[in-house]
Amino acid sequence: MSLDEKIGTQKNGTSDSVRKANLVQMGKEMKIVLFNLNDVLYGVDVNQVQTVLEVLEITKVPNAPHYMEGVTNLRGNVIPVIDLSKMFGLNNEVSESDRKMMVVGQGEGASGILVDSVLEVLNISKDDVEEIPDVVSTGDSVNLLGVAKHNDGLVILLDLVNVIGGTEVQDFGAIASEAVDIAPLSA
Repeated sequence: MSLDEKIGTQKNGTSDSVRKANLVQMGKEMKIVLFNLNDVLYGVDVNQVQTVLEVLEITKVPNAPHYMEGVTNLRGNVIPVIDLSKMFGLNNEVSESDRKMMVVGQGEGASGILVDSVLEVLNISKDDVEEIPDVVSTGDSVNLLGVAKHNDGLVILLDLVNVIGGTEVQDFGAIASEAVDIAPLSA
């Protein structure tokens, strides 16, 4: 079974596939999509990820925020594409051809998120999750759900819908879908 199929089957048929990732906070087990960004493991609630794709053709849009790669055509919908490495202020050393795009959200609220790799769907128990220490908490820590112990390492749990839910990202996607025709030019 492919990773994309696992993501689909892990949703248990819920129609609320973009629900807030607070399962750990409510004391339940959480199914996460495990991904890599700059050699750090991150996890996001499987219900927030619609699909995982090879990176599609991206059209640059002038005056976009530095982390906004541009827009792409996903099944007839123009969606913004965000480079999570740039958004988090990380240096990206993975070649563009090796990266993956996770689609988060639905319809007009969908966004493509570029990550280095997507590894697996994983069950995380509440017993393996700890809060973010106060010493490293900032105003943006509201997007961090905790840190999970996994094998010999740690996984940073994110609320990706909240990370990209800023009006700047959503406004950019709405404007771009109206203003940009991303169909390939004919020769």
